[in-house]
Amino acid sequence: MYREDVFDLIDRLARADRRTVRYNLLDEVLLLDEVLRATGVSHVGYVAFNLPTRRADRPLLSVIHAASWRKSYAQARRVDLEPVVRAGFGGITPVDWRLLDRDDPVVEKLLGEVLEFDLGANGFSIPLRGRSGEYGLFSVCCAEDASSLPPQRRALIRRLMVMSAIFHSSVQVALAIEPHVEMRLSDGELACLRLKAHGTSDHEIGVVLGVRATAVRFLL
Repeated sequence: MYREDVFDLIDRLARADRRTVRYNLLDEVLLLDEVLRATGVSHVGYVAFNLPTRRADRPLLSVIHAASWRKSYAQARRVDLEPVVRAGFGGITPVDWRLLDRDDPVVEKLLGEVLEFDLGANGFSIPLRGRSGEYGLFSVCCAEDASSLPPQRRALIRRLMVMSAIFHSSVQVALAIEPHVEMRLSDGELACLRLKAHGTSDHEIGVVLGVRATAVRFLL
């Protein structure tokens, strides 16, 4: 995807929002799916938690998979157990599915279902954090041979980071979420950021603050 594709996507999303009063998130995911196919991406998924709106008291989930698969996924509350979700919300950097523990039974089951539904054997997940306290995960599936070379994969991840930010922002607009600019960071978050700015590792920050490294990554 080139720069012009991103600007075209922004324009198309803006026109789509003006066309309808009742917003349908699935329509926007379909639009993203269409744009991303040019890069070898086969499917798009998005999940968001803690959205500051009464209309989203449950996790907001939208995926381009078979209806039967989506129904069983929701009924089994798989979103709470999904290894990609665990890995994505455990940090702030993009997750390359190739780095998941393939020996984990849950991961093995997930990848088996992915292959069964022909969604693509690999993928990427982009963690999203908002100023209103919400957090989300933007994921894509791609074929085994898509962007197999490291430089190509890094370029694809950069494009996905831009796409995910655009998508998450449009969700906020659609749900009439007002940004809380007065929201302040906690003392722990400020301490982590100050230490991180000096190049301190997560483990070292945890030692200083008396918490685990995983807690440090959560605060960041």
